[in-house]
Parts: sequence; C-alpha cells; structure tokens
Amino acid sequence: INYILREYLDVFIIVYFNNMLIYTNGMLKEYINLRNTKKYMFYKIEIKFLEYLVSRDGIAVNLDKIKDILS
Repeated sequence: INYILREYLDVFIIVYFNNMLIYTNGMLKEYINLRNTKKYMFYKIEIKFLEYLVSRDGIAVNLDKIKDILS
C-alpha cells in the first residue's frame, strides 16, 4: 500500500501495516473517493492511532495503556 500511496505519504496520509491515518487542516474533499465510508471516522479532534492519542496539539501516550505501570 505504501507504493500505491507514495506520493501522498507524509503529505496527508500515514500508513502503518493495515492502519491508515488521513489528516488535514481543513475539510477533506478527497473522502468522497473512499469506498465503504461507514468504517471510517471523519472530522475528529482527537483519535487513538497505534495506541497513541493524536490531536492537533500533538501526540500523547494513551494513559489507558500505561495505567497499570503507573499504579
């Protein structure tokens, strides 16, 4: 999949194995071309991606994953 999306990688797509994150600062018109849009999430302020919390403020550790270590 990296080969297919190579021109868009790190422009508005991040791919890690079978996980794909499409991001933008504005409204994403390209979503119309995605198939089966019911399995995607659109217009989220914060998401969990690869066990991290990703938001417009940056990347943070998912506290649910480290709560046993902290206690």
